[in-house]
Amino acid sequence: MGQTTRDLRIEAADRAYVPVMVNDTGPYTFLLDTGALGASLSSDVARAFGLEEDGWVTLDSLAIGTCRWTDVGLGSGDSSAISKLVGRQVDGVLGSRFLAWASLAVTIDYPNQTVSLDEIARNRAPLPLGIPLRIVNCYPLVPVRLNDTGPYLFLLDTGASVCVVSPEVARILKLPVGPAGIARGAASDVASRASVLGRLSVGDTRTKDFKVTVMDCSGVTENAGVQVDGYLGHDWLKRFVVTIDYPGSTLILREARRGLLPEASP
Repeated sequence: MGQTTRDLRIEAADRAYVPVMVNDTGPYTFLLDTGALGASLSSDVARAFGLEEDGWVTLDSLAIGTCRWTDVGLGSGDSSAISKLVGRQVDGVLGSRFLAWASLAVTIDYPNQTVSLDEIARNRAPLPLGIPLRIVNCYPLVPVRLNDTGPYLFLLDTGASVCVVSPEVARILKLPVGPAGIARGAASDVASRASVLGRLSVGDTRTKDFKVTVMDCSGVTENAGVQVDGYLGHDWLKRFVVTIDYPGSTLILREARRGLLPEASP
């Protein structure tokens, strides 16, 4: 039986921020970002432990709730850009490569702002009634139907504040777009346009007249090695209890009312 953490309180007003214990001290605030590959530690926290401030470090331990791992390797570096982007101090990032390495099924209850973790055997069968995920280079990619066409392949991105559609897909669907603008990113600013999808469907869920951002997705496409047509970000995820099962390559979506705990994770 693997490690489990149940209903750990998090902050999820705009993204998912998780309290993390580093070397049995803290908690520190980490961004849970399935759209990022690696895990990282801010240079300030690395300095406090006498570790390399810009490079690769090995932690004696890293713990989320009652789940604890030892000899955890991750990058270190300046986190001021991402802290500025999200408007709060971020001490580290937990990306998809860490979540896959830890063999986790991660359940984020956005309405009730909790996270649950299940460490699962890698040869376990997929969860029943779930939506098949493609885990490509550790990125969780999900089939999405847009205006009843597709499916298109979207990145499930808990670190993104908005949903994104690539310019290529926007042209195919002939989406109406607003004037050119700038989307702020941690690494750089990106040209963007606002639009609206008539219907966005994932599995059995359907969202109507949903606002999206039309923006280049080529960076993730290049890293993943497959065509990525968009991102499912916080403004769509926030209405669900979302289970991302990395070992089983499965996504489960459940709607939950604020103040009501969901059923236990599978």
